[in-house]
Amino acid sequence: MAYVEPVSTERELIQNNILPPKPHILLAASGSVAAIKFGSLCHCFSEWAEVRAVATKSSLHFIDRTSLPKDVVLYTDEDEWSSWKKIGDNVLHIELRRWADVMVIAPLSANTLAKFPLVPVLFKFEQKMCCGTASHTTDVGPMGHNIPPRSAVPALTLH
Repeated sequence: MAYVEPVSTERELIQNNILPPKPHILLAASGSVAAIKFGSLCHCFSEWAEVRAVATKSSLHFIDRTSLPKDVVLYTDEDEWSSWKKIGDNVLHIELRRWADVMVIAPLSANTLAKFPLVPVLFKFEQKMCCGTASHTTDVGPMGHNIPPRSAVPALTLH
């Protein structure tokens, strides 16, 4: 009679450090009508990664918060300013970029793209016109800060 190994569940493998941890993805939405699909994008990424999301004020006109996965937290400018009370407190946009392994800006509106001059290094954002939590998170910070790799997905209508 052959010996049959018990099948381990994914949860057991993670608890025993056999499976690698899920990557941390920071999704950012800017104010494009394509932000209507932001919930679907969050669902796709959350199937294989831990996801946190940030949204510009303009994008919130198009994002249905109820369409986001239950485990995805959506941060806005109000969260940035309400979480910081005094010197020494954590600053949301810095904590988000420390947490993230990669940042994906999708959709990226023409207005937001114009604030990020592109340099020869792929999408290294050297931002001069921060307008909120989403754009602050892309800032190039002081030495020693974890700046996650970034990817941008422009959503522009051409006529």
